[in-house]
Amino acid sequence: MGRLTLCLTAMCVALVSAGTAVASTGAWTVQTTPSPHVGGYLENVSCWSAKGCIAVGDSNPGTFAERWDGSSWRLQKLRPDRGAGELFDVSCWSADKCIAVGNQGPDPLALRWNGRSWSVEKLPPVPLDSVVNAINHRRIWVRSGRLAGVSCWSSRGCIAVGFWGAEGDKVLAERWNGRAWTIQKSPTPHGGGQLLSVSCWSANGCAAVGDNATHNRTLAERWNGRAWALQETPTPHGGGALFSVSCWSGSGCVAVGSTSPYGGVSIGERWNGRSWKLQKIPSPPHSALAGVSCWSASGCIAVGGVPFHANSSFAELWDGSSWTLQDDSSGDHFLSQVSCWSASGCVAVGGTRSAVKTTHIQPFAESWAG
Repeated sequence: MGRLTLCLTAMCVALVSAGTAVASTGAWTVQTTPSPHVGGYLENVSCWSAKGCIAVGDSNPGTFAERWDGSSWRLQKLRPDRGAGELFDVSCWSADKCIAVGNQGPDPLALRWNGRSWSVEKLPPVPLDSVVNAINHRRIWVRSGRLAGVSCWSSRGCIAVGFWGAEGDKVLAERWNGRAWTIQKSPTPHGGGQLLSVSCWSANGCAAVGDNATHNRTLAERWNGRAWALQETPTPHGGGALFSVSCWSGSGCVAVGSTSPYGGVSIGERWNGRSWKLQKIPSPPHSALAGVSCWSASGCIAVGGVPFHANSSFAELWDGSSWTLQDDSSGDHFLSQVSCWSASGCVAVGGTRSAVKTTHIQPFAESWAG
């Protein structure tokens, strides 16, 4: 058996390849997903209905995307990159309007789907930052950044978040007004931080989450339509990070993560309009929740994996009062994100190595019918 290390929206998860068959239990059904020639895995997915989803991910040559039409997944053609790129998130508000974000080399990357093709968005350059070379002690100036999450509320409004800087420890937020992107002023916590996910319920309200790596603490910020502000978030004993957030209104959000990106104790936190509070999640030992999607205050699905364990994927259901371990499917696959359009429909994506006899990772998707 060999160890396979993957990065899921800035969360690295290591899995053991055991060659077991993919299976699902309960209301989850595995979907057939086409794969790029050299394989790849799906980082994120956004669904606008039961007949429409876009998923994005990474392969050895670079970025790729797939579209679900209600009956099958099909690979989409992306603009050829001049170098290796990564797509970490996608947000669709209709069948012909999506924004996907990531990075291409040291630069943030944004792509736009118009229903027929993908095009590269023009982004403002991130500021220059400096670092001292450990060998010759000279100061080096670099320009580096990454967009890890995006959320759109209309054709004239999206927020993307991530991080920038020589050490990748400065918070980055950008806004799209339907015509152009601008960098927003966003506070970076003491010791540095990274925003990994964002969820917007309107032009005047977004929540973004991530981690304060230096202090190993969870991180959350809120956009009120005028400015970003840091929020107090509880951190479990031993530290932790939040990898995904989903909001249904200004008084309701759920964020998930783990005390360790390599598997610790899964974290769930809920925003009630006034404060963030830890939730009790009955997840498997040594697990990490990577994604969450909520359709109302009484309904969310969260997905994740158990690093270093072949039967890795699992899902959790929030019913408004408590979390239930919903699915503990066997198989050498992992789930990185989920998107729900209603209480009776969700799609989760990730990657697998058991679908075919190959050392390459293959895209993986499964649907939930409520």
